[in-house]
Amino acid sequence: MVFQLTCGFNTIYWKHGDSSAISAACAVAGAITAALESLPPLDIIRISQEAAFLGRKWGKPSTLPDISELIEQAYESIKHIPTDDYEGLYLSLNNSVGIKREACFLVPIAIAIAIHSLDAREAILIATNMGNDADTTASIAGAIAATIHPESLPGDWVDAMERKNNHQISELGSALIKQREQLKSNECILYDKEGIKAHPNCSDCKGWMRFLYEYESKK
Repeated sequence: MVFQLTCGFNTIYWKHGDSSAISAACAVAGAITAALESLPPLDIIRISQEAAFLGRKWGKPSTLPDISELIEQAYESIKHIPTDDYEGLYLSLNNSVGIKREACFLVPIAIAIAIHSLDAREAILIATNMGNDADTTASIAGAIAATIHPESLPGDWVDAMERKNNHQISELGSALIKQREQLKSNECILYDKEGIKAHPNCSDCKGWMRFLYEYESKK
């Protein structure tokens, strides 16, 4: 089975050019990609870790912690805690990873919450109750959980957001899925024996960084 991770390299680099920020973006892209392929939860975590590791090779060097390690730490710290125990979840995540604003802490927490809950509504509520940069954490956790179980995202929440912001999220999501399918068959993408080849400068790729690697499903 072949997966392709795509992230807006130019946008990420312009706004947050260090390797930790790019690693965080790749971790989210990896989790979403694995979820779109209907992989088991633990495989979603593993692929997000691999993507984070690959993304750290890009951008300005960072002294912040390795996101791929923090993803596992975050999930292990909460996997036995009931999802309605917000205080217990907060304490465990704060002790194991740290409830902070930096992406290297925020993204592992969001991924862990999404995998632990496997329900978009629940994931969003948990992340919101973690405090700090709660809107970002909730957005990421909700997006991953909703990719795993789309029916768990409350339609009235989506409608309310659209009325308030008019971001046309449904149309954007459909466009991204279509682009993803096109990228999966793009011959311009390179593949080497390490399973990864970035191709950010190609005019056909239009400055996007792409990851291509193989994964054998254990299902």
